[in-house]
Amino acid sequence: MPKKKNKIFVLDTNVILHDSTCIKNFDDNDIVIPISVLEELDQFKRGNEQIHFNAREFLRQLDDFSINSVNSEYDNHNGKIRIVVNHNWHPNVKEVFNEDSADNRIINCAYKIQNENPKRTVVLVS
Repeated sequence: MPKKKNKIFVLDTNVILHDSTCIKNFDDNDIVIPISVLEELDQFKRGNEQIHFNAREFLRQLDDFSINSVNSEYDNHNGKIRIVVNHNWHPNVKEVFNEDSADNRIINCAYKIQNENPKRTVVLVS
């Protein structure tokens, strides 16, 4: 029996702000973090509330992963964590979402990941 292809989870900022350890919960599946998410997390680093702590803690975890990384793909057990930096609008998404907001860029990223990986399940976690 062929090995089942693992899923790709695209994380939204909200997930990380409420659970800084969320990247440990996806087993051997791949995780994609759009650059827009990191930009939003950067805005939450200062403060004393739980979401501020979670933003700082998550960014520290990414730093730890990056120490052992050669490029923007980090090993997370048997899955990979990838930061997607490139932001070009997919024409189908641009047609629907004409406003350039972080949320729309994250949706665009998930849509493009799905188009690039048609045989895999892509899940936007928000």
